[in-house]
Amino acid sequence: MVSATSVSTSVSGQLPNKPASDFGTDFGTQLMYIQVSLSGRRATALIDSGASDDLISQSFVLQNNLNTQLLQNPIECELADGRIVLVDSSINSKLKFSVGTDTRSESLQLAVAPLKHADVILGRPWLSRHNPDIDWTTGTLLKLRSKPDPPVQSWPLVTPRPPIISSSTAPVKISVVSRGALAKLARTEKVYVAFLQPTSSPVPDAPSSADEESLKKHADAMFERYSPVFPEKLPAGLPPDRRVQHRIDEHPDSAPVNGPLYRHSERELKALRYFIEEEVDAGRIRPSASPYASPVLFVPKKDGSLRICYDYRALNKQTIKDRYPLPRIDDLLDRLRRAKYFSKIDLKSGYNQIQVLEDHVHKTAFKTRYGNYECLVMPFGLCNAPGTFQRLMNDLFRPFLDRFVIVYLDDILIFSETLDDHKQHVGQILKLLQDEQLYAARQKCELFKRSTEFLGHIVSGDGVSMDPKKTESIDSWPTPTCVRDIQVFLGMANFYRRFIKNFSTMAEPMTRFLTKSLPFAWGPEQDHSFSSLKQAFQSAPVRRIFRPELPIRVSTDSSDFGIGGVLEQKFEHRWHPIAFESRKLTPAERNYPIREKELLAIVHCLTVWRLYLEDVENFEVLTDHHSLQYFKTQKELNKRQARWQELLCNFTYTIKYIPGPSNSVPDALSRHPDYLNFVRLLPGTAATSVLTSVLGNITSVSTSVSEAAASPIQMNTIGLSAPTSGFLGDIKSATPLTTEFNLLSDPSKSRTRAQHNHLRGLKIQDGLIVKDGSRLFVPSE
Repeated sequence: MVSATSVSTSVSGQLPNKPASDFGTDFGTQLMYIQVSLSGRRATALIDSGASDDLISQSFVLQNNLNTQLLQNPIECELADGRIVLVDSSINSKLKFSVGTDTRSESLQLAVAPLKHADVILGRPWLSRHNPDIDWTTGTLLKLRSKPDPPVQSWPLVTPRPPIISSSTAPVKISVVSRGALAKLARTEKVYVAFLQPTSSPVPDAPSSADEESLKKHADAMFERYSPVFPEKLPAGLPPDRRVQHRIDEHPDSAPVNGPLYRHSERELKALRYFIEEEVDAGRIRPSASPYASPVLFVPKKDGSLRICYDYRALNKQTIKDRYPLPRIDDLLDRLRRAKYFSKIDLKSGYNQIQVLEDHVHKTAFKTRYGNYECLVMPFGLCNAPGTFQRLMNDLFRPFLDRFVIVYLDDILIFSETLDDHKQHVGQILKLLQDEQLYAARQKCELFKRSTEFLGHIVSGDGVSMDPKKTESIDSWPTPTCVRDIQVFLGMANFYRRFIKNFSTMAEPMTRFLTKSLPFAWGPEQDHSFSSLKQAFQSAPVRRIFRPELPIRVSTDSSDFGIGGVLEQKFEHRWHPIAFESRKLTPAERNYPIREKELLAIVHCLTVWRLYLEDVENFEVLTDHHSLQYFKTQKELNKRQARWQELLCNFTYTIKYIPGPSNSVPDALSRHPDYLNFVRLLPGTAATSVLTSVLGNITSVSTSVSEAAASPIQMNTIGLSAPTSGFLGDIKSATPLTTEFNLLSDPSKSRTRAQHNHLRGLKIQDGLIVKDGSRLFVPSE
């Protein structure tokens, strides 16, 4: 460890003497300074026999634009004021100084540290090389006893940093503005002018591993220093008495809530006994004789264990809503404009770290097979919990808010312009959390980052950008491989066609395949059309930036294999998309009843977009499933619905039914081609070769199968294995016995309208029936 403890002497006739208290510690009356020249720049050097290395001020390096080199192994430095900092860079410089009549010049390596009252500290290495005579009574350097040895690097260095031109290979975004716009901008903001010289030479990637490793060491040091803030589980006992406690104020004449007692399985009863015993011992719940009694259920967690879920719907209905505002996201992000370093802290079970007001504890009572209990800490499921939590966060962090920290519920972001400032800021916040006995989840925290995700945005030294996840459902949409794929994509595109200039012309290369006369053939023209429409979805005037003062709505839908949704706002009498969302259903979710699939789509979308929706007084959720309008008043909930209800209680929303044709965008998102439950066999792949070889074992069909393989093959199947030759032989034997084969083989036969529609797209190829040239017809026989 480098020590920078200052001695108590001074050099007469050099600089005004500074008291040792200027360094934050009372080491004596005066210090010893000399004037030096550092690479031609005048500097003040402190002679310090207590410093184990030679140091240079970080601010001096920045002010004089000196080149630094990263150290391979950052070192800890304890400053005179007791601060411990990590030193991760150094400079090589020419030092010129005079002692009496002796003038010396030498090359010197100096570690860069956040010094306050000296530009340079010449410590024991410098004193050992020069071995000066010091008059300790007057605090004067008399002479140097020996000539300096050749400079020796004290610390191994990493490869020098490349020039700034190579710091990024990302494409440059250039905006062209008129003279008038530039003049208007110059009146309100600083305007910087840069001359760009294009070059054809390749730009190498900037090395970032050393910088990331250095920042990781800073983070590890902070995690270690404030380890009590990051426990594995919350300590037993109540949180300390804070200025903010949770209240449950009800409307006048409200009667105590008394819900039903739900039945539980033996496994759930075992979990209930364990929960009661653990929480009573921890002091977070206690037996209750309250007239209030809300029901509880158990819902499975991801690891298979069970979690208790309070059904506070009746209590929430008669609770006076707390209108304490949640911060506007755009206001928070505006504070980050000049920040270069970021740390994100996520509180652990945040609600359980706030006490319920003693006079209102009885209202949280819940009934179980083993008696009634009430919550002493704020439970999940209460409608005013977010407002209470935000009030506490604002109260605790008020001295630092918007200066170097912003807080949205349990998400805390620390931001700084310099690394030195960031060390100090992170330390202040973690110390505050430690003093207030607030605890964080280490696995969800990120310290000392150049960029991070926060409130649905990516924040970095380059500014704030939208999280790509908002349009990932559109951006990742795969290239259509059949007419059906085009129909799904254009079904969504048509909904926003009024915002897309020349939509019909742009989409024509794809829409031409919707006529039955043209075979599907994807080429460069279609690829350009598809890419252009995807880009149009993600930019103005279709997609807009979120504005909290405007009306907002959410539309959702589900299919057999996916869920989708779109978040929209009303701009000038028209609804514009803000974000798109979709995901594939898991195998278990595919077995849900249709109603619960539709409800899952609502829960998923509201959870993803909670940052936009939690503080909205009332917004509409549009669905094409009629019965979901009554979900909020449903008397009894199953376990799955109870879990979802707990997630939805933080939103003020109304579910509204709309007909399916009016819900085309979520419908298309839920039918994302990548979610389909079939295997796609593309030309030239191993799977196609296997299928072709198997089909080739059947007499006289190899040629037609090879032709069919020129387009993607879709097989509705449970497994991934190709059909056996025996099975395909059975298909070929049974096909001539079908009505479809008889009608197709004799076009002169009369057909009903239903038969005509059924046979559309079917044709006979070498004794087999193929649909749309790519799917094999399997007879029921």
